[in-house]
Amino acid sequence: MSAAGWDDERRQLLTAGAGDLAGVALANVVREYPRCEFHWQIEGEHIPTPRRLHPSFYGSLDWHSCVEMFWVLVRLLRCHPDLVPGAEIRRTLNEHLTAPALAAEAALFTPATVTDPSDGLIAHLHGLNLHRAWCWQRLALAVPADDDRIVAMLSATRGHTHAPLLQSTDSVYGVEHFLAYYALRLLS
Repeated sequence: MSAAGWDDERRQLLTAGAGDLAGVALANVVREYPRCEFHWQIEGEHIPTPRRLHPSFYGSLDWHSCVEMFWVLVRLLRCHPDLVPGAEIRRTLNEHLTAPALAAEAALFTPATVTDPSDGLIAHLHGLNLHRAWCWQRLALAVPADDDRIVAMLSATRGHTHAPLLQSTDSVYGVEHFLAYYALRLLS
Protein backbone atom coordinates (compact mmCIF):
# COMPACT_ATOMS: atom_id res chain seq x y z
CA MET A 1 0.00 0.00 0.00
CA SER A 2 1.22 3.49 -0.76
CA ALA A 3 1.35 6.37 1.68
CA ALA A 4 -1.51 8.04 -0.20
CA GLY A 5 -3.55 4.83 0.03
CA TRP A 6 -2.98 4.67 3.77
CA ASP A 7 -3.97 8.34 4.13
CA ASP A 8 -7.26 7.61 2.36
CA GLU A 9 -7.93 4.55 4.50
CA ARG A 10 -7.01 6.44 7.69
CA ARG A 11 -9.44 9.25 6.79
CA GLN A 12 -12.21 6.74 6.11
CA LEU A 13 -11.58 5.02 9.45
CA LEU A 14 -11.61 8.36 11.27
CA THR A 15 -14.81 9.46 9.54
CA ALA A 16 -16.50 6.18 10.47
CA GLY A 17 -15.22 6.17 14.05
CA ALA A 18 -15.02 9.81 15.20
CA GLY A 19 -18.46 9.80 16.80
CA ASP A 20 -17.68 6.61 18.71
CA LEU A 21 -14.32 7.99 19.88
CA ALA A 22 -16.07 11.14 21.10
CA GLY A 23 -18.65 8.98 22.90
CA VAL A 24 -15.95 7.01 24.70
CA ALA A 25 -14.16 10.20 25.73
CA LEU A 26 -17.37 11.91 26.89
CA ALA A 27 -18.29 8.88 29.00
CA ASN A 28 -14.83 8.52 30.50
CA VAL A 29 -14.19 12.11 31.58
CA VAL A 30 -17.18 11.90 33.94
CA ARG A 31 -16.70 8.29 35.08
CA GLU A 32 -15.25 8.68 38.57
CA TYR A 33 -15.00 4.97 39.35
CA PRO A 34 -13.29 2.56 39.00
CA ARG A 35 -10.18 4.64 39.66
CA CYS A 36 -6.50 3.79 39.99
CA GLU A 37 -4.63 6.31 42.13
CA PHE A 38 -1.25 5.95 43.72
CA HIS A 39 -0.83 7.88 46.94
CA TRP A 40 1.66 7.75 49.75
CA GLN A 41 -0.51 7.62 52.81
CA ILE A 42 0.50 8.55 56.33
CA GLU A 43 -1.31 6.59 59.00
CA GLY A 44 -4.81 7.87 59.56
CA GLU A 45 -4.69 10.31 56.66
CA HIS A 46 -7.88 10.50 54.63
CA ILE A 47 -7.53 10.40 50.86
CA PRO A 48 -10.19 12.52 49.13
CA THR A 49 -12.44 11.16 46.39
CA PRO A 50 -11.16 11.53 42.82
CA ARG A 51 -13.56 14.43 42.15
CA ARG A 52 -12.31 16.35 45.21
CA LEU A 53 -8.68 15.59 44.46
CA HIS A 54 -8.92 16.42 40.74
CA PRO A 55 -11.72 18.92 40.06
CA SER A 56 -11.16 18.85 36.29
CA PHE A 57 -9.62 15.43 35.65
CA TYR A 58 -11.40 13.05 38.03
CA GLY A 59 -12.77 10.76 35.34
CA SER A 60 -11.30 7.74 33.58
CA LEU A 61 -9.16 5.12 35.23
CA ASP A 62 -6.42 7.61 36.16
CA TRP A 63 -5.45 11.28 35.85
CA HIS A 64 -3.35 10.93 32.69
CA SER A 65 -6.08 8.98 30.91
CA CYS A 66 -8.60 11.67 31.77
CA VAL A 67 -6.35 14.42 30.40
CA GLU A 68 -5.87 12.35 27.25
CA MET A 69 -9.65 11.88 26.89
CA PHE A 70 -10.11 15.66 27.11
CA TRP A 71 -7.46 15.98 24.40
CA VAL A 72 -9.48 13.54 22.27
CA LEU A 73 -12.56 15.72 22.69
CA VAL A 74 -10.76 18.94 21.86
CA ARG A 75 -8.91 17.42 18.90
CA LEU A 76 -12.10 15.96 17.41
CA LEU A 77 -14.01 19.19 17.95
CA ARG A 78 -11.23 21.27 16.42
CA CYS A 79 -10.33 19.06 13.47
CA HIS A 80 -13.57 17.20 12.73
CA PRO A 81 -16.47 19.27 14.10
CA ASP A 82 -18.94 17.85 11.59
CA LEU A 83 -18.34 14.28 12.82
CA VAL A 84 -18.93 14.73 16.56
CA PRO A 85 -21.59 16.07 18.97
CA GLY A 86 -20.11 19.56 19.21
CA ALA A 87 -22.62 21.07 21.65
CA GLU A 88 -22.19 18.21 24.12
CA ILE A 89 -18.40 18.37 23.88
CA ARG A 90 -18.36 22.16 24.41
CA ARG A 91 -20.69 21.84 27.40
CA THR A 92 -18.45 19.16 28.96
CA LEU A 93 -15.29 21.21 28.35
CA ASN A 94 -16.84 24.34 29.86
CA GLU A 95 -18.13 22.46 32.91
CA HIS A 96 -14.84 20.72 33.70
CA LEU A 97 -12.12 23.06 32.49
CA THR A 98 -12.90 26.16 34.52
CA ALA A 99 -10.09 28.49 35.57
CA PRO A 100 -10.42 27.66 39.32
CA ALA A 101 -10.53 23.90 38.67
CA LEU A 102 -7.47 24.04 36.41
CA ALA A 103 -5.58 26.19 38.92
CA ALA A 104 -6.33 23.56 41.59
CA GLU A 105 -5.10 20.81 39.25
CA ALA A 106 -1.91 22.70 38.48
CA ALA A 107 -1.23 23.31 42.17
CA LEU A 108 -1.67 19.63 42.97
CA PHE A 109 0.69 18.37 40.32
CA THR A 110 3.98 19.86 41.28
CA PRO A 111 6.84 18.32 39.35
CA ALA A 112 8.09 14.98 40.64
CA THR A 113 11.53 15.22 42.23
CA VAL A 114 14.34 13.03 40.93
CA THR A 115 16.69 12.40 43.84
CA ASP A 116 19.33 10.50 41.83
CA PRO A 117 19.51 11.53 38.16
CA SER A 118 21.92 8.68 37.38
CA ASP A 119 19.40 6.02 38.45
CA GLY A 120 17.33 5.11 35.39
CA LEU A 121 14.41 3.87 37.48
CA ILE A 122 14.11 7.03 39.56
CA ALA A 123 14.82 9.15 36.49
CA HIS A 124 11.62 7.83 34.91
CA LEU A 125 10.02 10.61 36.93
CA HIS A 126 11.62 12.99 34.42
CA GLY A 127 9.55 11.24 31.74
CA LEU A 128 6.45 11.62 33.91
CA ASN A 129 7.16 15.34 34.27
CA LEU A 130 7.63 15.80 30.52
CA HIS A 131 4.43 13.85 29.84
CA ARG A 132 2.52 16.04 32.29
CA ALA A 133 4.00 19.13 30.63
CA TRP A 134 2.86 17.84 27.25
CA CYS A 135 -0.67 17.22 28.57
CA TRP A 136 -0.94 20.75 29.99
CA GLN A 137 0.53 22.25 26.82
CA ARG A 138 -1.92 20.39 24.59
CA LEU A 139 -4.82 21.71 26.63
CA ALA A 140 -3.46 25.27 26.48
CA LEU A 141 -3.07 25.07 22.72
CA ALA A 142 -6.58 23.74 22.28
CA VAL A 143 -8.53 26.59 23.86
CA PRO A 144 -9.06 30.04 22.29
CA ALA A 145 -6.02 32.34 22.54
CA ASP A 146 -7.78 34.77 24.88
CA ASP A 147 -8.97 32.08 27.32
CA ASP A 148 -8.15 32.95 30.95
CA ARG A 149 -7.34 29.29 31.73
CA ILE A 150 -4.20 29.37 29.60
CA VAL A 151 -2.13 31.06 32.33
CA ALA A 152 -2.60 28.13 34.76
CA MET A 153 -2.06 25.57 32.01
CA LEU A 154 1.19 27.09 30.78
CA SER A 155 2.44 27.66 34.30
CA ALA A 156 2.07 23.93 34.94
CA THR A 157 3.73 23.19 31.58
CA ARG A 158 6.79 25.30 32.39
CA GLY A 159 7.05 23.91 35.91
CA HIS A 160 7.30 20.36 34.59
CA THR A 161 9.65 21.08 31.67
CA HIS A 162 13.08 22.48 32.56
CA ALA A 163 14.66 19.94 34.94
CA PRO A 164 13.84 16.94 32.72
CA LEU A 165 15.11 18.69 29.59
CA LEU A 166 18.52 19.06 31.19
CA GLN A 167 18.65 15.27 31.60
CA SER A 168 17.35 14.32 28.14
CA THR A 169 20.77 14.68 26.50
CA ASP A 170 24.30 14.32 27.80
CA SER A 171 23.15 12.11 30.66
CA VAL A 172 23.61 8.46 31.56
CA TYR A 173 22.19 5.89 29.17
CA GLY A 174 19.62 4.64 31.68
CA VAL A 175 18.08 8.10 31.68
CA GLU A 176 18.51 9.56 28.21
CA HIS A 177 17.49 6.40 26.32
CA PHE A 178 13.83 7.33 26.71
CA LEU A 179 13.75 11.04 27.56
CA ALA A 180 14.48 12.23 24.03
CA TYR A 181 11.06 10.88 23.00
CA TYR A 182 9.22 12.80 25.70
CA ALA A 183 11.30 15.94 25.13
CA LEU A 184 10.60 15.98 21.40
CA ARG A 185 6.93 15.19 21.94
CA LEU A 186 6.66 18.25 24.19
CA LEU A 187 8.77 20.62 22.11
CA SER A 188 7.48 19.81 18.63
